[in-house]
Amino acid sequence: MGFLLRILSSVRSCISRAVICVLFGFVPPPAARTHLRSKVVHVGLTSINSLTYAKFQRWRYLLIMSSETTTELSDLVEEWLHVDRNPETKQEISDLWAAGRIEELDKRLRSRIQFGTAGLRGRMEAGWSRMNDLIVIQASQGLCAYVLEHVNDAKIRGVVIGYDHRHHSEKWARLVAAAFLDKGVKTYLYRRLVHTPMVPFGVKRLSAACGVMITASHNPKYDNGYKVYWENGVQVASGFSQFSCHVLFLLSHLVNRLPQAPTSSKKL
Repeated sequence: MGFLLRILSSVRSCISRAVICVLFGFVPPPAARTHLRSKVVHVGLTSINSLTYAKFQRWRYLLIMSSETTTELSDLVEEWLHVDRNPETKQEISDLWAAGRIEELDKRLRSRIQFGTAGLRGRMEAGWSRMNDLIVIQASQGLCAYVLEHVNDAKIRGVVIGYDHRHHSEKWARLVAAAFLDKGVKTYLYRRLVHTPMVPFGVKRLSAACGVMITASHNPKYDNGYKVYWENGVQVASGFSQFSCHVLFLLSHLVNRLPQAPTSSKKL
């Protein structure tokens, strides 16, 4: 009887804290959230099964975080599942949602990956803040639109694309080529993995409009990246805000119709 009373007291304490957060817009500091989370996890593991626990985690997260967020996480999950064409990353998000991994989903879906030094870099996982097929396609569509608008004779001059030995690099290079070919841009794709300098060399040698190299350089093996080179063969810096903002805006507009692989690109 005493054990049951302790559990009920713990649940009542957790619920009251969460309700106070919602009603008064107060968000507890990290230490307090950790303490609250530990109580909820303890109660969940000792009194409810795994399926109910997943639902409980989602309910608990929405109560605590409702004062901090503007978009429902369920909407972000639904959006990802609607636009992602890769069955593996699509299933990855579905599994996280089914398991109640709310905080992990929030990290992956709440914000978009940002252009940094020369382009994009991130862990190869599903989500808007990670590197995956969908991000590569959208980034390529945004880059292509920007190049066509700002570089003279971009369609004729074309784009040079290379890739390294990392996982997904060759596939993502072909997705980049597909995005540019879809807009009628001449595409030069290296026939095998190359060193990064070969892309800016190709841009200068062929007088191309831009270049893309799929690599994450010195980053950990779980990462991959998307380096961008301008018509002069120089890396696009993070300070090139006009370019970054334009591409990031276009990241949210996916063109559903894309060729699966380039069929008319020139091999280097």
